Amino acid sequence: QMMESVKYKKEISQNSKLQTPHSTLQTKGVEELNDEQIFEYLSNVIRNEELFLNPNFGRQMLIDRFHLTDRRVGAAFAHGGSHNSLPDFIRDLRLEYACQLFTDHPDMSISEVAESSGFSNLTVFGRDFKRKYEVTPTYFRSQMISKK
Repeated sequence: QMMESVKYKKEISQNSKLQTPHSTLQTKGVEELNDEQIFEYLSNVIRNEELFLNPNFGRQMLIDRFHLTDRRVGAAFAHGGSHNSLPDFIRDLRLEYACQLFTDHPDMSISEVAESSGFSNLTVFGRDFKRKYEVTPTYFRSQMISKK
């Protein structure tokens, strides 16, 4: 974890997308926002900037970028949205993105889709995909190809 943290700190200093913007979280004050409001804001940023596509994206990036505590981030995703946790939210965004890639680019390999969707492990991608959609990525892709 320490090595991941060091790697992340390097990335954040190199990637202007991850620099802290002036946001409603900072101007309004985190103390004034409830879990649902924090979740709504963070989920919009994660989606709009496609932060979930970074395989190293996680709680620490949100803590650093928005100056939130670990507890506030956890509570926002546990109580503010329909997911149980930030990792569940990120996984679902990645899987939705993978489905879109399969639909838009049926020529992409399974491993290319997994990597492009933010998964760093093909086995985890396959397991999570099957758990959510009840079919393997290979079967899903073959269905997309046969529809074209």
